[in-house]
Amino acid sequence: MGNEKRWCKRTPFFAAKSYEQAAQMTQQLQDLPTAAKYYDRAGQLYVEGGYRDSGAILYERCAPQFQQLDRSISIDFYLKAARLAEQEEKSYQTADLYEKAAMQAIRMSNFQQTTELLETTTNILTKLERFDRINRVILYRILLKLFNEDSIAGRNIFDHACQIYPTFDQWEERNHIELLLDAFDQDDKDLISQRCQSPYFMAIEPEFVRLIKRWIRPTTNNVNQQRTANSTAPSTSGSKPIQLDDDEDDLR
Repeated sequence: MGNEKRWCKRTPFFAAKSYEQAAQMTQQLQDLPTAAKYYDRAGQLYVEGGYRDSGAILYERCAPQFQQLDRSISIDFYLKAARLAEQEEKSYQTADLYEKAAMQAIRMSNFQQTTELLETTTNILTKLERFDRINRVILYRILLKLFNEDSIAGRNIFDHACQIYPTFDQWEERNHIELLLDAFDQDDKDLISQRCQSPYFMAIEPEFVRLIKRWIRPTTNNVNQQRTANSTAPSTSGSKPIQLDDDEDDLR
């Protein structure tokens, strides 16, 4: 009877392995939608067999493989991995997985889901007192509000972070964020364009950089310089050429 119970418990594990192998073979045949279904079933079987950790590892490992096909699959896999890690009380891994899901959501321009996932990430990191990682997440949350043309909400997130997160208030990059918020408060598009081109903003998550570049206004410096040069250059259209007098008497 004991052996039978152990076998019943192990059966989902081996079934999960079989689905994994089937998914890999299907991937080789370039049938990615079917492969995603097989991987998902494998993850479910790991959980049914009590192997939540194996399920989380599977989902996290497979999530990036479907980014080009359908990012919603990647998001789903990251979220399933996050929930399993949360059940295993692996909070740091959970926060990391929620953030990875958020980075996929922003690539789909799903600002609402991205915001929710980053808020969840912030809450987990706050409980863990991992303030070293919170700064970046706070920045992304502020930028999301600015992308949604809600600079007031962005300012509120900034002020709140300065009050409750000492590491954020003392962060040297904090000034770049505050200056950008000031430009939005003034509704000065030229100033926004200038400040968002800071090397700091150009070095963050690529998708955020792509969205930030929408604020950059075409520079007119070269055109203005050309116009200035043309207006200040001496005109020769109405001047007479210098005439040299060939008279011998004048040369003496």
